[in-house]
Amino acid sequence: SNREPRSRARHGRPGALRSPRGGAPRAALEGPQRPPRAHTAMAAEPTPVTPTAISGPAADDADASRGVHIKRYLACLFFSSLGLNALTIGLWSSMGMGQVALDALQSHDWMWYPCTAAWCSILALLLALDFFRPPHLPGEYMRLWAGDVFVGRGLLVVCGVCFWGSLLFMAGEYPGVPLVTTIMLGPVLMALIRWRLGKRFVQDEPSLTTGFNKKLQVLRDLARMEADATRFYCAAAVAFFVTGVVSLMVWLAWVSSEGRDWSELSTHKCVDGWWAPLECQPTFSYQGAVYSYCTSTGGGETPWCSHSEVFSGGWSNCFACEDVYAAIENSESSRWSCMRGGAQAVADSEPGSSQDQCTTLCSTAADCRFAIYDPGDGGAGTSRCGIASGCSSSTSDAALPTSIKLYSRSQEAALSARDQDELYILWFAPLVMVISNLVFATFATARVVFHKSYTLTADFEAESLIRMEGSRSAKERAERQQRAAFRQIAIFVKLCVCAFIFTITLFWIFGQLLYADSQVAQTVLGLMGAFFLVFVGFVALSLRRVVLHMWEWAAHLP
Repeated sequence: SNREPRSRARHGRPGALRSPRGGAPRAALEGPQRPPRAHTAMAAEPTPVTPTAISGPAADDADASRGVHIKRYLACLFFSSLGLNALTIGLWSSMGMGQVALDALQSHDWMWYPCTAAWCSILALLLALDFFRPPHLPGEYMRLWAGDVFVGRGLLVVCGVCFWGSLLFMAGEYPGVPLVTTIMLGPVLMALIRWRLGKRFVQDEPSLTTGFNKKLQVLRDLARMEADATRFYCAAAVAFFVTGVVSLMVWLAWVSSEGRDWSELSTHKCVDGWWAPLECQPTFSYQGAVYSYCTSTGGGETPWCSHSEVFSGGWSNCFACEDVYAAIENSESSRWSCMRGGAQAVADSEPGSSQDQCTTLCSTAADCRFAIYDPGDGGAGTSRCGIASGCSSSTSDAALPTSIKLYSRSQEAALSARDQDELYILWFAPLVMVISNLVFATFATARVVFHKSYTLTADFEAESLIRMEGSRSAKERAERQQRAAFRQIAIFVKLCVCAFIFTITLFWIFGQLLYADSQVAQTVLGLMGAFFLVFVGFVALSLRRVVLHMWEWAAHLP
């Protein structure tokens, strides 16, 4: 009989063809056969299939569990971001213990040297031992030997902690560095969560020897990986945005309370030579006694003040006020005669004194009201300084020569410019956190927006191989889509890099011209640099295929 019935093998796959007289399946006797054209569902002019268009049990399972995964991502990312924001605001802002933490770092700035030596030594050791990409362990990364799990990576963690510590102990010269470095921990924490919770899908490299189902599975795995990455970046964008909004609301509530407006930073007065931070109460009780502004009770070299009317543990160190000096014009038409104790002012300092040393000398004398600085003829040791209890305009021969500079000491002490900058940094720290969260949310949102384009940049060799022979138009269309996607994302990355470089350069020029010695300007510039580093790392990790494509393009430039 020529009849060949189609049946379901009892122990074989569904639809297997049996031989006419039973026995082994025909596929096993005749070898692999090409599926009939009627069962391929291929049109004469097939449309390129992207990984997101692949359907099947694997993709359905991924879609069914999408809600579970995005909830897990949202919970971990939100609480991690919120906790880091609370820690940063508590440590480096006026809302928390910012002044105390900065004073502690500034008083132990010598710790910068051992921390720097430690992380440099550990990093040099790991590089010498080929830890990051060991040539003796092909395909392995961050291992000192086969089976090493904790030693090498533990040393890397210690290196990172020491590096962070060396940055923190730079607070003596740059009080904004602790705030900026702690903000940088946010993206690092997000990357660790992605690495820990992100689903792994194993992809085999497609080759000509693999079968139809294997090629289809590769595309399905790619679609699931891209979908999981999109869920993560969606959750990250929402977590950063919500955390920023919550931080902004808390900060606005704190600012709206009495005596904490930013204008108080410039109008707040010194009392008995000390300036109480805005977070402190004008009067407070401590151990049954009532104090005003700052007190030295309880020990310690620096006076302190309480955050509450009845001391409950929250406190800040007070700032030492400095004397203010105003220059007086000493012209030919109106010379000055300065006296101290009924006699002509004399040189009270050693020859070679500077202008700052002259004003400091006046500050240490109770009866000094004027500082007289003679720069001399410009030679070494020719300058001198005098202090006086009174000065008056005169035209007598004994009047001060016009080459001598005269400074009047104010009766009201004030904060130094450096301390004022530090207070502004502490006061604006929560707002800086809000801006940082919104910037990081923008980065994550950009990755979600470019999800479809980035998916098209995947290697479509597997897709082209599962097609029928001769469908060159479909392969060419897929290649055109891939090139267009690469070009679109590459243009976006280049524009962002150029914008960052232009903005940082503009801020640097503006700061050097107007605020060369301002700690606030240096903090803003450092924050812009931190955003740029985060963007570079974000692109390298989340748009890896585009980075490799741009690197290859740059390598072929003449």
